[in-house]
Amino acid sequence: MNKFLIEYSNNSKQDLIEIKRYIKYNLHEPMVADRFINQIRNEVKKIANNPRIYPIIDDELISKLKIRKISIKNYIVFYRIKDNSINIVRILNEKRNWMKLL
Repeated sequence: MNKFLIEYSNNSKQDLIEIKRYIKYNLHEPMVADRFINQIRNEVKKIANNPRIYPIIDDELISKLKIRKISIKNYIVFYRIKDNSINIVRILNEKRNWMKLL
């Protein structure tokens, strides 16, 4: 089985920056921030072998976009499969109204 190429959208890149900034400066945990960003990236790398392991989100509007999700602690990584690539759409806190942000 071929590995899928992982591509981060501009929004997801910005999400990672904001997550790191929040943990580092608001929670005053710079080492935790680095470890958590690495954890997110490692979990995303794992889906490169089998991106269909997570189902399409069961919502009438979002299912049309064929977005899937992975939960990592209190964050959700949203992604879409296109050809031989995985597009990371957003990385959002589960408490946010993510349905409107997608």
